[in-house]
Amino acid sequence: MGKEVESLLELKDKIEFEFRCFYLDQMRTSKENIFAHSKEIELKKQLHEELLVLAEGSRDEKVNGLLKAQSNLLESAYGFVTDVQKQDQKGPGIQGQLARALELWVSFLTGQLMGQAAG
Repeated sequence: MGKEVESLLELKDKIEFEFRCFYLDQMRTSKENIFAHSKEIELKKQLHEELLVLAEGSRDEKVNGLLKAQSNLLESAYGFVTDVQKQDQKGPGIQGQLARALELWVSFLTGQLMGQAAG
């Protein structure tokens, strides 16, 4: 198996594992708690799917390595997307545009990486 394919599988496994942990953690709580967190659960389901698409489409080893290095990829993406949604409440928002929000997130992460390398 080639290094690129192996790296892609590792990233997809990480995404799947993190989502599975989140989902199982939510499902072990009360119905009331699940209902209270339904918006978060739905957004994370969508992010899970979009992260898999992002991983499949990315051939950049630096980006894949950066994504794999995140302590919790799903939580990091969720935090970024919800922050962008809060800041963009007056405009059309990014609702339904998670792919674009994840592109912004990756740009933010790679910019941070480049900033650290320059500093």
